[in-house]
Amino acid sequence: MKKEMVEDDERVECHYNGSVFYIPTKIFMEAVFATQIGRKLFVRYKTGAQLFDVSERTFTDIAKEADAIHKRNSGLAFIDPGAVSRYIRTLPPE
Repeated sequence: MKKEMVEDDERVECHYNGSVFYIPTKIFMEAVFATQIGRKLFVRYKTGAQLFDVSERTFTDIAKEADAIHKRNSGLAFIDPGAVSRYIRTLPPE
């Protein structure tokens, strides 16, 4: 699948049974991250911020509070969006 800009909206080009569909990135990401296929999914800060529809700074702060950040020796950080979701559900409503 490759991303393509369509009418100033970011969309993902999906091919299925010979047809091509252009799905808004946010909807595509929600579907992908809601479906785990036998493995744990991790995201980077930018992708997580888009997924949760918050700023990158806000997502970083929430991920730290949720203890959802996994850092590699190379300095790369991967965030578990499931842990972030579980943490958000525990917060009292404002």
